[in-house]
Amino acid sequence: MSSSFWRSEYSGNVQGGSVHCTGAYWQLLSKEVRSSKLVLLLSVSAIIALDVFLATRTAKWQEELVAGLAWMPLALLHFYALFSGTMSFSQEWRGNHMHLVLSLPVRGWQILSAKTLSTFCETVAITLVTMGGASLLGLGPVATLLRNTGVAPNAVPAGLAYKLVILATALLWFSVVAVIIAVQFSYIAGRMFQRSGGLVMVWTFLLSLWGLFRLMSVVTPALRWLPDLPFQVWSNVNGLISLRTVHLDSAPFMVAALWMLALFAAGSWLLERHVEV
Repeated sequence: MSSSFWRSEYSGNVQGGSVHCTGAYWQLLSKEVRSSKLVLLLSVSAIIALDVFLATRTAKWQEELVAGLAWMPLALLHFYALFSGTMSFSQEWRGNHMHLVLSLPVRGWQILSAKTLSTFCETVAITLVTMGGASLLGLGPVATLLRNTGVAPNAVPAGLAYKLVILATALLWFSVVAVIIAVQFSYIAGRMFQRSGGLVMVWTFLLSLWGLFRLMSVVTPALRWLPDLPFQVWSNVNGLISLRTVHLDSAPFMVAALWMLALFAAGSWLLERHVEV
């Protein structure tokens, strides 16, 4: 992002203080969305190009191969979140703009939330484009789920497959947000060291994920009192379809949510108080 853009849009706010905190936050969020639109556009274009190519291969390739390639962008979604979350901060420091961001009438948590929300919206867009492209190929999420379990569409209650797809998508997005917050905290921690900052960032990210799994193993048993999340699934045994209720333990998700909140708060505090620009 060019320095002239920053001067034209933010210098008046920094010097005159004429924009309230809410207005500055929305300007910051708008800036984040605009700065990432090129990468998002290239990613979406690549997915569309892949789907167009696969449309010419459906009659020649095995259905499993076409389906695997059509859904491949979702397998790379966490890597996209990792890349986008890193670049969101990297371009600020490379362009020497971070001091302007920190001079705005916004808090550290607002800066992080704007970056988190922008990156999350990018992953949502990629998810929806991937699902839409797969659906046009006849390999939509519900059709793929039913086909992989050998179940006819009318053999299960209406809407059950859709509920499972929504649940799986929600879990995917939850894990994506965890990656975004972890990489943001790791980048901020790395910026506190003038030397070996990149190495510190990598180790902080890995230790953050390790800490999450360790925290789950220790704290989850103490949260067994939390209600489980019930949902129905089906099984196909020799052509006989049976439904059963599965209870998903909510304790690990609560631990993960608290971990994400703690990392977010720590990253906001470091960014606002201890990071040198």
